Amino acid sequence: MANKFKLLITLSVLTGIGMISILAIWLYGSYNNRLELFLSSAERSMFNVVQDVYQAHSNDIKREQGGALGTLRKNLRSKYTDAEIDTLFKDLVSSYKGRPLRGDTGMHQDYKQKHLNGKSGGELMAPYLFLQIKISDALIAEIKEKFHTALEAKGVRADYEITTELFPRDSLFAIRKEYRAKKLSWTRPIMIDAVESKFLIVKFKHVWKNLLFDLGWQLGIAILLVSIFIGSFIYLFKTIFRQNRLAEMQKAFVNNMTHELKTPVSTVMTAIEAIQLYGVRHDHEKMDRYLAISRNELDHLSDMIDRVLQLDVDEHTGLKLDKSQVDLIQVLKDAANTFGINVNKQVLISLDLDIPFLSINADISHLRNVINNLLENAVKYSGDPVDIKIAVQEYADHVEFTVSDQGKGIAPEYQKEIFEMFFRVPEGNLHQVKGFGIGLAYVRQVIVQHGGKISVKSSLNKGSTFIIKLPK
Repeated sequence: MANKFKLLITLSVLTGIGMISILAIWLYGSYNNRLELFLSSAERSMFNVVQDVYQAHSNDIKREQGGALGTLRKNLRSKYTDAEIDTLFKDLVSSYKGRPLRGDTGMHQDYKQKHLNGKSGGELMAPYLFLQIKISDALIAEIKEKFHTALEAKGVRADYEITTELFPRDSLFAIRKEYRAKKLSWTRPIMIDAVESKFLIVKFKHVWKNLLFDLGWQLGIAILLVSIFIGSFIYLFKTIFRQNRLAEMQKAFVNNMTHELKTPVSTVMTAIEAIQLYGVRHDHEKMDRYLAISRNELDHLSDMIDRVLQLDVDEHTGLKLDKSQVDLIQVLKDAANTFGINVNKQVLISLDLDIPFLSINADISHLRNVINNLLENAVKYSGDPVDIKIAVQEYADHVEFTVSDQGKGIAPEYQKEIFEMFFRVPEGNLHQVKGFGIGLAYVRQVIVQHGGKISVKSSLNKGSTFIIKLPK
């Protein structure tokens, strides 16, 4: 049974780890995909903004353009419009791939050669950059403003900064690899000045907040599934552990009950055997003594059976209460006066009852049993003499009475479990105090059926105080 239980736990844990891992991988993949889409969208927006700004200032740039391309543009302007010349220049780039343009002193040949041959270092570079462009602070500010407007139009509210960087184009791959390894949410460099090798980079901050918001429904489903699984898993194993512990307690109860039943039966059998075999029937004094012993043992046996049967019925059908107006003060006094008669220890019960009369609606028979059970436990788990204190307090809607002793006390980890059926505080293989673990379970059931509450305050070797609250 133990091996099957361990196997069940292992398989359940592995299943849970597998399910959570799959959900984590799914969420991580969705997050990365959205991050790539987000950065790609930002790159396209910045690229379009740079093109728009260039087009807005194209006439000024064209007037300041020099070199062979500038001379060619001036010669063509008498026959063609600026738009037609731009188209012609783009066709020129396509037609002369791999051939450096001569006479253009406005752009370094190595940068042109790399661009025209399609060799880039991973940056975004617009087709118009084969022309010389003068980048000013005002132009950069305009690009930033238009990019901010473009993001707002898409509903993006992320924190970011736009920086201009200078670095060789052949190092772009290494730079991009570095900031990807560091999980930086930066866009690819966008070239804005081929001569000076100047690039624009958009650096987003805390972009994960926006992405998690976009992943809201997926994240919610994942959290819900994991929560349901973990909750079911915890509930399942709490139930299994509880059932396992209950089975152990029931086994201990059966063993204890068997021992307790054998004792009175053996005593009665011995008394009957003495009467039958040793001529005790002619000795009326001995015969009466043996019969009295047998009667006491049979009464004790009947009482034990009644308790077990009563508690079993009550667990399934509930207590049948016959409530009436009861004077709690008088019930406590009667219990204190009569309890010590049949006890082998010296018992001192002190009453702290400042109230002369206190009426509550309760079943007097069950209420007496509750008090007797608490007093019996105080005697069992205390030394000799036994010092017990009973106190009563009255409140607006309920009454509270306590039964305190100075016995061995209860460890904190067992104080909630002592009210469970068959539970007994562990004392090794042998319990010094006889019992079945049903007394406090019965007490709790009676109090709960009356609409009240019971709790305990206890410290090891300092005693225990049971607190009972009952509605008026």
